[in-house]
Amino acid sequence: MRAVRYYNPVSLGRWAKLLLAFLLIISLKCDHCSTRQPRHHHIDTGLASYYGQTYHGRVTASGESFDMTQLTAAHRTYAFGTIVRVTRLDNKCSVEVRINDRGPFVSGRIIDLSPAAARQLDMIQAGIAEVTVEPLNAAEFARETRSRSRHQLFAFSRPKPRINNK
Repeated sequence: MRAVRYYNPVSLGRWAKLLLAFLLIISLKCDHCSTRQPRHHHIDTGLASYYGQTYHGRVTASGESFDMTQLTAAHRTYAFGTIVRVTRLDNKCSVEVRINDRGPFVSGRIIDLSPAAARQLDMIQAGIAEVTVEPLNAAEFARETRSRSRHQLFAFSRPKPRINNK
């Protein structure tokens, strides 16, 4: 009877080891091989609210102090530092805010704004308003690809939010 010969991975030939190393490197670096494509221009529609004086000076989820005079917002999933354009649907006023906190924690709402941003949208009296939320910078792409990539390739600076009333 003939003996079955098993190959020990340690004793593989030089070419096989190089091929194995090459395939390992390609699998780690190949972010575009995933079938899931990032959302570049995804627009959410829903209710926005604002939070203010009781939270002024408290530490946000991003670690910075909440300043109610700045154009900032809280979102459940967008990466900290993402700039989003929030547009109120009934009066078409819009404002660009930077995500620096998590929330809202009330069912049915998609974003919590600072009082400064709420003032730009003219929603101080009403307290809530129907809005669209559109991410504008590359931090959103970083959020989408975080699960696929373990290495940081780029660092993005924080652009200043702009006010756009129509």
